[in-house]
Amino acid sequence: MKEYTNKETLEKVYNQFLSLNKTAKYFGISKKLVLNYMKRFDIPRYIRPKKYKEVKPDTYHVGYITTWNGYKKIKAPVDYPNKDNKGYVMEHRLVMEKYIGRYLESNEEVHHIYGNKFNNKIENLQLLTKQEHRRIHLKDSIHKIKI
Repeated sequence: MKEYTNKETLEKVYNQFLSLNKTAKYFGISKKLVLNYMKRFDIPRYIRPKKYKEVKPDTYHVGYITTWNGYKKIKAPVDYPNKDNKGYVMEHRLVMEKYIGRYLESNEEVHHIYGNKFNNKIENLQLLTKQEHRRIHLKDSIHKIKI
């Protein structure tokens, strides 16, 4: 008589290894055959508890996004009229609007005085018209213009 056809022997070996593969290897038979005999004898299977991965802090969504040209966008307030289609607004515009106490007009732009687009402190920001802002940047570019 084959050992795995005996309920007590099969149950003892399976409870020792707690694995279908190891039990099948012990008897020199297939895993499927071990499973069939376990079902026939109503031997309960051991189910390993799932290992939960440790949840890492979210480093991708840090409260802001960076645009392709280096500006910082933050989630706009719910009632903000000038937000983009994803609900974000340029942080330097929001800081300037808070400082002057009104929304920026269509012909106004905010200039970063020291050139650091990520530094959105009011000391680094200057409110200009579009023409003044263009003039400042053209003066610094390789295409010199006469002012």
